[in-house]
Amino acid sequence: MDELKGQHQGLFIRAAVKSILMFLREQKPKEYIYTLDQLLYSQEDNGRSTFRFHLKSLALQTLANFETPLRSELDLISRKIYPNPVYMELVFNSVYTLNWFHAIWEIIDNKGGWKELSKTYRELAITMCRRLLGRDVDSVLDKLSTELNFDDEEDRKHLENVLNFYELDYSGDKFVELYSKLVEGRNPLQYINLLNSSIQGNPTFVCAELKENIRLQLQENKETFLPNISVSYDVGELYKKSYSRSIIASLLISCLMYLL
Repeated sequence: MDELKGQHQGLFIRAAVKSILMFLREQKPKEYIYTLDQLLYSQEDNGRSTFRFHLKSLALQTLANFETPLRSELDLISRKIYPNPVYMELVFNSVYTLNWFHAIWEIIDNKGGWKELSKTYRELAITMCRRLLGRDVDSVLDKLSTELNFDDEEDRKHLENVLNFYELDYSGDKFVELYSKLVEGRNPLQYINLLNSSIQGNPTFVCAELKENIRLQLQENKETFLPNISVSYDVGELYKKSYSRSIIASLLISCLMYLL
């Protein structure tokens, strides 16, 4: 650090600084944490930061380059980095592994959990969840199921944003559980895009939702001689996607049995 203070801190030294940090982390963990702390928080006599921000950013983004975080790294994040939104945004955005995902959530939980997060930290946490979906859907959905308040409209929107990030092609038990918590009714059908994303993996579940929608529509119009079943464009596209004859036949049989 003393050598770094005495030279120009241009972009050309980034590679050297990163190499030093990675070496110290592997060989001298205590010195590594001290160096990291100095890089982030050292100040001149006039109160100005000793090191340029691009080097601090590099150090924070390098944290999650390793598969498993050190306990000393997590302690530093919890004690000094977490209260700084600028620093913490860099940490959130560098998380790409499950070990770091769980470690950051552990820190969040120790700080009071999801309910104590600021709006900014909530958005960063949700972005982190979306980023980790491709690695382990179950872990991400399980965490959200535990943390979110499904009676809160904003939390419901956060979950919808995660599930809508891209077509998961996933329809495990946790997805079905969360979908059931999201929907407030089946007439009209809600979150059709989520049904679309799960139809390949779990056509039986989607079929059950479509059947329930039909049942409710028929029940609502039971006094009508020829009950009308309303199908929106999105639902129509869902029917097209559920091309399986067995699914269509099952739906038709449900209608006939109700009418009889």
